[in-house]
Amino acid sequence: MNELTRADGSDRTLHALGTVASDWEAADVWLQVLKETGVSPNTLLTYTREVRRLRWYVESFSLPLPRQWRFDDVRRFRDFLTDGAGDYAARPGARIGQDGWTPFRGRMAPSSVAQACGIIGELYRFWVKARYVEFDPTLGQARRSSRGAGRRGDPKSLAPELVALVLEALERRERRLAVHHLRYYRDRFLFLLFVRTAIRTTEAALADMADVFRVEDIADVFWGLEVRHQKGGGSRSVPLDPDVLDAFHLYRRAFNLKDAPEPGEELGLVLSFRTSTGRGGSARGRRYRARWHAVRTRQGVYEIIKGLLKEAAALAEEQGETQAADRLSDASTHWLRHTRAKEVVYKTKNLRAAAELLGHKDLRTTMAYSRAHFVDLARELKESDSPNYSKSKSAY
Repeated sequence: MNELTRADGSDRTLHALGTVASDWEAADVWLQVLKETGVSPNTLLTYTREVRRLRWYVESFSLPLPRQWRFDDVRRFRDFLTDGAGDYAARPGARIGQDGWTPFRGRMAPSSVAQACGIIGELYRFWVKARYVEFDPTLGQARRSSRGAGRRGDPKSLAPELVALVLEALERRERRLAVHHLRYYRDRFLFLLFVRTAIRTTEAALADMADVFRVEDIADVFWGLEVRHQKGGGSRSVPLDPDVLDAFHLYRRAFNLKDAPEPGEELGLVLSFRTSTGRGGSARGRRYRARWHAVRTRQGVYEIIKGLLKEAAALAEEQGETQAADRLSDASTHWLRHTRAKEVVYKTKNLRAAAELLGHKDLRTTMAYSRAHFVDLARELKESDSPNYSKSKSAY
């Protein structure tokens, strides 16, 4: 980009993007520059998605190219994201370029619309500096700061769209045999448990079903998990939100257990598909009597989640989302802890409450999450739950 090049369709404007044949190649140059400056993978994934949405919008409705846009074009784009994007949700499983594919999963939240417009504004400001366009038509739109992106030491986590992709991969699993159902309900509960409570892998492996408890308030019933084998000793309680609690009940039903643990129950929280042979009887009878083995090792629990993340990576690859696939392939159980930790610190803005949830004895450990770049994650959240105490009327 050392020499200036004339922009397409103009005999006056010179730009510094090199040889680009279209606005979309000009946008690719911007994304490459962002990558080279060290923005986090989550941020780059988010920026790429918004460029893809812009291109789909322009091409689907045969609109002027972005370099020709004026203020009204930006306003119409924002209005479409707010009121029209939900009508063009992608067909499940459709790949980029296939019939039924769109860059939308449903109606966009106001925060997501603001983020999308802010990112496109950053694209225009880059183009203005490179002299690819003469002015920024997004002036006056909400700005999205990228300060802090890619800082060293940021805890690795999954963006909300990747969490959704993991759940989509779960729903696509084959459930023809009984063991398929057991695996589906167990893995779904375990994934939601990690991503919503921020517990550690070993803490899940050493937990028992009986560690799930409820507390009755005047008007509500709150559910939680007693973490008895916390890192460094001691224990703490973490709340279970309605999604985790419902997944827990379905998981227990699949393993022929009552919705909630009974007094004296000695089963582990993470169950194996194998049954105990100590008391004899057929395998079917042992399953009926719920004589299940537990997965008690950190590695065993890790492999369950890692396998699920690989399935989601394969789904992302199938849909043409190569960056998402790479991200999911690298992810682990601890990434899920970081995902929830960043969310809690951002929403509560209370480091002591966050430290209690995470089991940190030193606030300096929790502060690492307050310094991390997670705006791209937090802006996708639709509502606050600070902290996310679950409320359920379920009874033993």
